[in-house]
Amino acid sequence: MGERRRSTRDPTYLAGVIYFNHGRDSLSCVIHDYSYEGARIVIFDPINVPDEVELHIPERNRLVHATVRWRHGDKIGLAFSEARPASGKARSAERLHARL
Repeated sequence: MGERRRSTRDPTYLAGVIYFNHGRDSLSCVIHDYSYEGARIVIFDPINVPDEVELHIPERNRLVHATVRWRHGDKIGLAFSEARPASGKARSAERLHARL
């Protein structure tokens, strides 16, 4: 099968958090591949992640709206639709999530 992406994803090992249900729920994740158009993430908890999420990447100070493109076990492929600098709200939610 040929490569379908328009941009190359760089191998990474970044910590991230996905937010869903209007920010009420979140899960820690590891970002294994990353480009300006999308990412491959690994989630730690086996729960149902909706098709639309926000991915917070603290190390890059980014909050990205993303659509799930594929799922394989604990791995999820995301396509980014909107990126912006992480707000104070996202950083506060990250600190709260770290304490739980």
